[in-house]
Amino acid sequence: MLDMRENSLLLILWFIPVLWIEIALYEELKRVFLLTNLWKFSKSTPWIIIALILTSAIIALAHWSQGSYGIVTIALKSMVACIHFYKYKRLLPLVIAHALYDGIQVAMLLISYPHLLKKH
Repeated sequence: MLDMRENSLLLILWFIPVLWIEIALYEELKRVFLLTNLWKFSKSTPWIIIALILTSAIIALAHWSQGSYGIVTIALKSMVACIHFYKYKRLLPLVIAHALYDGIQVAMLLISYPHLLKKH
């Protein structure tokens, strides 16, 4: 991933198809799919809350490779996204927010992470 600092094409290819489409769009589509299908079981308020929590837990567990800290933080961020979708029923703001959040994280990593190999 750090190779993107020296390769503009790799950076563009990562940010557009990978970050925007594969990560942000696909993950938000999964969230919305889970929510809308779980909400079909019941319209009661307790079930809606259970569906929000269950969806957030599933999304968080999909990030198992990020460890316990990643799972907890993603669960909390997912709950915010689920509540937003419940309230507004809009997908695009979630995709944009997700892409910006992940994009800023990657940009900060690329900017701040020290070079591991010195060029001779």
